[in-house]
Amino acid sequence: MRPVRELTLWCWPVRPSFRSLALLLLGLQVGLLTGCGGRQQVRFQDGPVIQQVHDNRDIPEPAEREFYRYIHIYRNFFPKQMRLGLDPVPPKPAADVNRLGEVPNSSWFENRVSQLTPAQVAQGPGGADPGPEPYLPWTVLSWKSGGRNPGFIFADRREVRYICKFDRADTPIVATAAGAVAARLLWACGYHVPDDRVAFFPRSALQFSAELQAQAAAGDKRAVTTALVDSTLTKYAYQREDGAYRVLVSRFLPGRPVGGYEYRGTRKDDPNDLIPHQRRRSLRGLRVFGAWLNHVDLKVDNTLDLYTENFFPFRPLIDGNQMKRLLVYRAPFNRIDRRRIQLQTPFEHGGDGRFSAGYRPDKN
Repeated sequence: MRPVRELTLWCWPVRPSFRSLALLLLGLQVGLLTGCGGRQQVRFQDGPVIQQVHDNRDIPEPAEREFYRYIHIYRNFFPKQMRLGLDPVPPKPAADVNRLGEVPNSSWFENRVSQLTPAQVAQGPGGADPGPEPYLPWTVLSWKSGGRNPGFIFADRREVRYICKFDRADTPIVATAAGAVAARLLWACGYHVPDDRVAFFPRSALQFSAELQAQAAAGDKRAVTTALVDSTLTKYAYQREDGAYRVLVSRFLPGRPVGGYEYRGTRKDDPNDLIPHQRRRSLRGLRVFGAWLNHVDLKVDNTLDLYTENFFPFRPLIDGNQMKRLLVYRAPFNRIDRRRIQLQTPFEHGGDGRFSAGYRPDKN
């Protein structure tokens, strides 16, 4: 009879037998099953479906956040691009979804698209409000004649304040139309936006505030004069045959501006802001809508948090004349009326889509 050879199991010599081998295999199987079970994640669980996130609890008034342009440019064009190109780890799943995988209503987003008619989308966030046109004259509170986006701030006869912007001299109608259309589309998609609309006014409808009149009377070099207003309108504003000027007006949102928000991390002085922004599907989705609308300027200084009544009430997209720009703001810290995102059309930046200087929308 052949002698039974000893085997070495780790550091102990053992004699093989069917019982010991069976026990060994059973133990290995149990260990593997237990280990696998410990790593598995439950994908679906029974529980209530959250339809509304109450992220509008009162909070202490936050400090205004500064935007450092060159630091922002460096981070986005160098470290961020290197990380995106070299990091093999896929992004984590969105954390602002409910058990059905849907984004609930919050200060960031509202599910409204299925509830709107085409007529309501055409009206936009302003609804039945007629805007400032029926409430002439407009009182000019401040004027900006230089830079890429000249315009002015005014109050209508109801004392409702608006920002007014013009088209570009070489592309009349384009920017004002893009702003009004983009605001309505993003609002219909579920984002909070201000009431942006195209308006017309005659030159005689503009009057200066008492403060501007006092500056002009004192001979202030920065004073807004009739000559400055006329030259700016002639250079930038599209004029109809009846003499009325075409502009884009954006109604002021309530609250005190406290700076913009980053697309990563959370706002530390907002206890209601609990989900890292890079894990919000509502913000991730803006990449899709931005591509649809040719959004090219989604940076921090084109976002805005507005603090009103002790919290951020919602986060809208504002400033829509550059598809050309829409601010997504989330509102109130106490409220932060917050989060604006600028949309830029190809007409604002060279390359595809730029019209020639001779472009006339009423003839081409």
